[in-house]
Amino acid sequence: MRPIFLLLLLTLFSSALVAQSPRQFDLQARVTDAADDSPLISATVMLLSVQDSSLISFGRTEDDGSFQLKGLLNDQAYLLRLTYLGYQTLDVPLPFPVDREKLDLGNLKMGTQSALLDEVIVQEEHIPVRINKDTIEYNARAFKTQPNAPVEDLLKKLPGMEVDREGNIRAQGERVEQVMVDGKEFFGRDPKAATRNLPAEAVDKVQVYDKKSDQAEFSGVDDGSRQKTVNLELKNDFKKGAFGSAEAGYGTEDRFNLKGSLNRFTPKQQLSLIAMGNNINRQGFSINDYMQFSGAMRRMMSGGGGTMQLTFNSDEMDFPIDFGSNTGFTTTWAGGLNFNHDWKNGSELNGSYVFDHLDRDTETTTLRENYLPTGTLRSEDETFDNNLRQGHRFNIGLERELDTLNQIRWDLRLNSTKNERLVEGSGRTLDAANTLQNESERYQQLQGQRRNVDSEFLFRHRFKAPGRSLTAGLNFNLGDNVRQADIRSWNRYYHSDQISLDSIMQEQSTNSENLGYGLNLTHIEPLGKRRYLEFSYYYNHLTNRLDREVLDLEDGTGRRNEGLSNAYQNDYDYHRLGAQFRLNRRRFNFMSGVHRQESRLLGRLMLPDGEIRRKFGNWLPVLQFNFEPISGKNLRFDYRTSIREPDIQQLQPLLDNTDPLNLYIGNPDLQAAYEHNLSLSYLSFNQVSMSNIFAFVNFRYAKNAISTAQTIDEQFRRTLQPVNVDNDYEFNANLSYGFRIRPIKSRFELRGETRLGRSINLLNETPNQTYRLLLSPQIRWSFTGNEKLEPYLEVAWDNNRIRYTGQSEVTQNYSNLNYQAGLDADLPARFTFSTSFDLNNYYWSDRDAQSVPIWNLSLSRFLLKGDRGELKFSVFDLLNKNLGIDRYASLSFFQEQRIRSLGRYFMLSFTYAIRQQGGAHVRMSGGMRVMRRR
Repeated sequence: MRPIFLLLLLTLFSSALVAQSPRQFDLQARVTDAADDSPLISATVMLLSVQDSSLISFGRTEDDGSFQLKGLLNDQAYLLRLTYLGYQTLDVPLPFPVDREKLDLGNLKMGTQSALLDEVIVQEEHIPVRINKDTIEYNARAFKTQPNAPVEDLLKKLPGMEVDREGNIRAQGERVEQVMVDGKEFFGRDPKAATRNLPAEAVDKVQVYDKKSDQAEFSGVDDGSRQKTVNLELKNDFKKGAFGSAEAGYGTEDRFNLKGSLNRFTPKQQLSLIAMGNNINRQGFSINDYMQFSGAMRRMMSGGGGTMQLTFNSDEMDFPIDFGSNTGFTTTWAGGLNFNHDWKNGSELNGSYVFDHLDRDTETTTLRENYLPTGTLRSEDETFDNNLRQGHRFNIGLERELDTLNQIRWDLRLNSTKNERLVEGSGRTLDAANTLQNESERYQQLQGQRRNVDSEFLFRHRFKAPGRSLTAGLNFNLGDNVRQADIRSWNRYYHSDQISLDSIMQEQSTNSENLGYGLNLTHIEPLGKRRYLEFSYYYNHLTNRLDREVLDLEDGTGRRNEGLSNAYQNDYDYHRLGAQFRLNRRRFNFMSGVHRQESRLLGRLMLPDGEIRRKFGNWLPVLQFNFEPISGKNLRFDYRTSIREPDIQQLQPLLDNTDPLNLYIGNPDLQAAYEHNLSLSYLSFNQVSMSNIFAFVNFRYAKNAISTAQTIDEQFRRTLQPVNVDNDYEFNANLSYGFRIRPIKSRFELRGETRLGRSINLLNETPNQTYRLLLSPQIRWSFTGNEKLEPYLEVAWDNNRIRYTGQSEVTQNYSNLNYQAGLDADLPARFTFSTSFDLNNYYWSDRDAQSVPIWNLSLSRFLLKGDRGELKFSVFDLLNKNLGIDRYASLSFFQEQRIRSLGRYFMLSFTYAIRQQGGAHVRMSGGMRVMRRR
């Protein structure tokens, strides 16, 4: 009850503050042309504070030129500012204080700028926001940031935008999926690559808009797909030279941190270099880099009108992905190059190269409670894992406009990764009476190399008839993966007064190759009145070959183990034909369609009866409705179906004994899973109050879902096998509400999530139903009234309840209560101070809570001309309490892992801002407007 009480207390506190707010009033007027009194549509409306010129609210005029700003407070003097392209800016002071509930300013007339110019008058003015149709444009000069601050700090100050601690961006309540620089991709599609590596002072304008899909932009037919996008327009001075930064830091226990970036942008060319090296657990790039460079996103788009699934396992994690984890001890070296070039003939070339070298040590203690029909067992495990990875990734894309009706694009991705891994561990299992049941020791040395080539070619043709288009695409993929493993384990099993022993001493080598290719065709036919028919055909083929050889070394001969060695080849292909109807209107669009997918899987194993043949045929309906009644409000409904077919590893009846206590064997009788997915979302953003509401509901139901059956023998060894089960479902709902309380200059974020699921699992051939319930409320407060002082507080609670029914009733409860607090302050004499405190409390049934407090702080001093230098002293984990804790619940066990992690260290670092612009370097506090008079 304690977490709920704290959340309710914060909520009641905020409600009480709202009750004490000053009087509110609404402002309305009509904006017209001074010459003919015609309405000015979509003129930008801004309300500024007279005291400090800060932006209080903004909006735009309707079709009749009218606007209305609601919920304003009469506690200060305001200036109303109107802007419109080709017209002189109009400033209207409001009376103070406003003593009525509605203030109507009547008709506000704007005059045009004269075309005949006798004199030029340059005036600085504070125009922080402009609205052009569906694009919100922020003037970066109007929002102050610290010297050498990254773009991320600039975005935090823009009204309607939020940036969390991990650097994820939300604009108007929606997550930003892409940040572009001068309209071009920057290091793929990773938003953080731009926001954390480019300086804020290089940005002239920040544009926020909903980007349509490439297909919709080319064909002119809105397919309802939107991606919240931010475009950074650079200042002209930063397009005439080089700019970037260099950082070097050294600390106690030989901790170091090196980071640098160098950029050179022109109107036709972009070139960027980034590099990093550290041993403080900053592990390279983000998950979006992995998706971009590996081409995984495109390869996951299978199943017709269905959803896409993303699964990572230990063998596939060959890219240094930074998930925000601070566990273990990692040394990373990485670098990258990004380039874009435009030609006059309409061609555009873009590409990037990334290199990484990662060396990670982890020491893990695993505590597990196993729930069996015969009672509860407790297992303990200690593991040391050293993982060394080195990778090279290169991608290049060429796009060319052949003429006004034809376009081609070609993409090529190359990936090469080497991996070396050493694992040493020991474990034991005890029963409820604390009697030893088994114990083991293991040693594994693994080496591997993976290479992959992925290419796509796309041709688009737009017919002269509006809306009619044809798209054709080809894709090709070729790769290989070579792995060598030296596996040794020694196991003891205790039965009454008897002890049995077994051991494994093996060399395993695995060589795999894959070849894939496919094509797709899409034709859109207009029916008139913005109605369209879309026909599509997809074909894909994938061949996998694998040769696995296992040699037993126990007798010193290296004899081939015929039971574990095998070679196989599987061929998988599918044909998918579909038709969709689209209806587009100004405020909504509707789409309904159906696809038919016929799939074939043929596997050949070097075993008796070693051929596996499977055919799958499915209808895949899809339905979509998107409604936008006014700007800032959106309602979306989506229903899709998908199929998830078993891969050859799940189908082959071949035992995998890599972990002697956890064996795995495939199931040749598996069927494809068929899933229904229904979602409903609502978004509302109020530009006046800067409040936003986002609600999302999703329901998933699966027939023939692929689950994992567990069999536990008398020696407490687990054997895992995939099986089909029915009636698997999951429901989840998310709600977030953000709002400002102007009297106390604060912003609150209330978020909540609930998740309810049901699945069928088999334990010793007995079906068990698993019910999962997650409740996760969260509240955050931040102070917005002073640019020199920015504190925040946050409380979040995750409560999990899992209940199993069947052979035995088992209920598991565990939760995590997280407190966060932070402060960023600008001090006199060019000093800045920053501190953050993070307290995680872990609860598990009736056990004592585990608390992990992390306190970081730093003090900086800006140096040199133009504050280009920054000297920083920082402390990580001042209390020296860092510990990684991970939890996992399953039908037969609950597991907690504790990972020894990087502790307290002190570091002194210096950062230098590189600025070599071709033109004069001018700092300005506001925007600039050029007016000419007769």
